[in-house]
Amino acid sequence: MSRFRILFIDEINARNHLKSFSVRFIGKLRSYLPATHIGILVDSDQRRHSAVRVDFQNIVDISLKPGSYYQIVGEALCDHVEPVTVRATLVRNVDGVDMKMYKQAVRDRRAYLYELS
Repeated sequence: MSRFRILFIDEINARNHLKSFSVRFIGKLRSYLPATHIGILVDSDQRRHSAVRVDFQNIVDISLKPGSYYQIVGEALCDHVEPVTVRATLVRNVDGVDMKMYKQAVRDRRAYLYELS
């Protein structure tokens, strides 16, 4: 099993950890500043958009386009600021993903793993 926990953006922000944790999530790129390598990803399916800041400085050879969906794997840095900053180690464009189906699949996976434990 992966050491990266699959979370939704609002769950990343809700976690009260004293130390960093590994995370995998999908979000829609709202904005990206190439000079700082910082982007803001949102969960566009919610009425109140949850947002997470992503540091892309370790990512090379990828063109980030606002409005596109990306799967991010990385470390959520807990420095007690909102929104949480995730230092990306892997980025994949997932435009075309059915977000409702994806979220249902994550919920089903969680229920299945809960039954196994």
